[in-house]
Amino acid sequence: MRLVRVPKAEFVATRLFVQSNGLIDRQRNAEVPHRRNEYSLTPLGRTLQEPIALLTEWAQAHGGALVDFQELTAEPDALGSGQLSVAGSNILNST
Repeated sequence: MRLVRVPKAEFVATRLFVQSNGLIDRQRNAEVPHRRNEYSLTPLGRTLQEPIALLTEWAQAHGGALVDFQELTAEPDALGSGQLSVAGSNILNST
């Protein structure tokens, strides 16, 4: 599995979205010097574990086909930014 760095603003926006929809709980631990946040799934959030696992299995089985399709249908960005445009989204040009 490849981990990617997520910008802090994107992480915070996503966390707020799932928290405001009752999928995760956030517990703040204010002990000095090790202040930290701990996150856990709510009962509602746990109901998503099986569907997400199934989607993960599908992606692992078919991810190569998705990449092949993206590479086949990608067109160079008209602005010459070195990115490829696929179905309205940008992916990095690996060449």
